[in-house]
Amino acid sequence: MWKVIFPAAFPQIANGIHLALGTAWIFLVAGEMVGAQSGLGYQIIDARNNVRADILLATIIVIGLIGLFLDTVLKLLERRILKAWGGVQ
Repeated sequence: MWKVIFPAAFPQIANGIHLALGTAWIFLVAGEMVGAQSGLGYQIIDARNNVRADILLATIIVIGLIGLFLDTVLKLLERRILKAWGGVQ
């Protein structure tokens, strides 16, 4: 199981984790836009209502940077696991 099946299935598993992480991040921010009193999503709605384009743009950039950071960490973890299982990088 650990020597054949998981290493062979890992690229598909990693792809699913990438998609799940991206989707979770989008839904978290969207949920904050709808029903929260704090957070980045709430800050976007508040900046829009107060016509603060600077805060709006800065918050969008922060959301993008956090998403990029999460994706980079996941890629590093994926490479480490592939290297341990003898996969091609």
